[in-house]
Amino acid sequence: MFGSILCTSWPAACTGEVMVAKMAAWYCTVEMSSGAAMPGSRHTEPSFEELSQMGYHVTILRTEAGIRQPITEDEVRRAIVPMAGRLDIGPGSELRLYPPALNDESEILVVEDDELWATNPSDRFLELMIELAGYLGARVRGDEWETYRSLDDTYIHPDDQAEWDQAHPPEPRRWIKSRVAREMAWRLVVTGLGGVLLAGAILLYRRLTSS
Repeated sequence: MFGSILCTSWPAACTGEVMVAKMAAWYCTVEMSSGAAMPGSRHTEPSFEELSQMGYHVTILRTEAGIRQPITEDEVRRAIVPMAGRLDIGPGSELRLYPPALNDESEILVVEDDELWATNPSDRFLELMIELAGYLGARVRGDEWETYRSLDDTYIHPDDQAEWDQAHPPEPRRWIKSRVAREMAWRLVVTGLGGVLLAGAILLYRRLTSS
């Protein structure tokens, strides 16, 4: 049913339903065997743009002193040449890259609005994105403003620090104090209960042994 979702934007993706299975299992139109639609189900197939909004979004971008520097399509075409076919250009009027060796139709790198982006990339595809970013003099950034040096090494780029700080404000000092006070009070209560129980146990033991 969903094999036609990507036909208008990338015909090669019409041979399977891998992308839908990965990115929109909960979003798809579902019908009961009786033909009645389940509550909350959609009667229209989600577009590629809707699918791209789901999951983990990773971008190749270029910035300088906090200002976004556009990445042109010509640059992208030149940058994939030294990658020796590990990334190739898909058919269609829009520039989209895919990794032929991975044989996975859901692995798509879209060139749009002077940057490149992918949704839910696998580790192998993310490595290709990091390599491509190097040729473009750019960087790979995830949803939480983390910039990738490698799969296992991320950091907050100086150009993203302000956005990171805004999204992760420090805890208010008053709230910290009140939380510490509550924790101390709770520890006192637990300690007091423990002392009462211990005293009761000792008293019971003495009574039992004296009798």
